[in-house]
Amino acid sequence: MKKFTILFFIILFSTSLFAFQYGRYVGPVSLSLGNISSVLTDNNYNSVNPATISCGKSKISTFYHNKFLVPEIGLENLSFVYSHPTLSFSTNISHHGFSEYGEMSIGLNFSRLFKPYISVGIGAEYLGWYYTGKWNSMACFNLGIMVFPINNLSIGFSIYNLSFSKFTLEESKFEVPTIFYLGLKYQFSELLFLAAEASLSLKENFIASIGLEYFFIKQVGMRVGVYASKEISPCLGLGINLKGFHIDIGAQYNLKLGLTSSVGISYTW
Repeated sequence: MKKFTILFFIILFSTSLFAFQYGRYVGPVSLSLGNISSVLTDNNYNSVNPATISCGKSKISTFYHNKFLVPEIGLENLSFVYSHPTLSFSTNISHHGFSEYGEMSIGLNFSRLFKPYISVGIGAEYLGWYYTGKWNSMACFNLGIMVFPINNLSIGFSIYNLSFSKFTLEESKFEVPTIFYLGLKYQFSELLFLAAEASLSLKENFIASIGLEYFFIKQVGMRVGVYASKEISPCLGLGINLKGFHIDIGAQYNLKLGLTSSVGISYTW
């Protein structure tokens, strides 16, 4: 009975059962900033904008994302980024779901920073899902650009599922969303930045986000944000830096569905 209750929950509250997470994965940093992803160089999920991976440090990270306090649709992610002046790359593995329904993605991204003004990235993602014992999979391709027109200002643009990939299940065709992202970030100082993002899917509502990160000292900081789609969701987070190790906690509250939380740890070098 519990399995059918959870399945009903997913069908009722997701935009589309078979596009419940793809292209919208967020880690604790992104979640606490209103789901902003396209301009974050320390994002845990790089497939949103592959161009960001050449703008930050090399790192390995993992996070757990719990949506509306339902453990069965929690998301686990593991990612690795290697940043190099010539060519940077990243890979990430994500999974969420339970015995009756689940999604998995494996992404591989490449990026090149053309100093001082632009970074370009491309990525491929293998997407798999299972539903009541049936398994299917497909691939999609992503494109991202980061532009730095003036000091401290970053502009990110990306297209998730540029290939407009679809899949078939039981003779029915379903679309993985094609999502357009546009983000801006202004770095006031080493410890403070303000970011905003707009995203639009061909099948979903327009989404707007704004977020602020402020570190009181280099070791401890907080993040606040707002995520606006059909409803407005406030966001809050905490960041802790300890000699290369980073612990991030994020939370977002939906007035109808409740709390979404995320926690992650990473190591940069």
